[in-house]
Amino acid sequence: MAETTIHVCSYGGTYNKGLDETIGKPFTAATGIKVVFTTFPTYSQMLAQVKSGNIEWDIVECESRMYARGVKAGIFEPLDLSGVPTKNPLKVR
Repeated sequence: MAETTIHVCSYGGTYNKGLDETIGKPFTAATGIKVVFTTFPTYSQMLAQVKSGNIEWDIVECESRMYARGVKAGIFEPLDLSGVPTKNPLKVR
C-alpha cells in the first residue's frame, strides 16, 4: 500500500511546530496519513503551481489579501464538506 501524505503550507517556525503537535501527529496516529508542514507560500508560488499543474501543497494557509487574489484568479479548489459534520458545531468546554 502506498503511503498517503498531505502537504500543508503555513506560516512556518513555531506556528507550524504547534500545528504538527496539535493536529498533524494526532491526525497521523488516527488515520495513518502523514502530514508534512512547509513554510509560508507566496502568491507567485501558488499561481505558478496552478498554471503548471504541478501542485506541491494540498492545504495552504495564507493571509487574507493573498486569499482574495487567489479567489479572484480562480486558483483555489472548493472544499468538499459532504463528509464533514457541519450542522452541530463542537461545543467548547
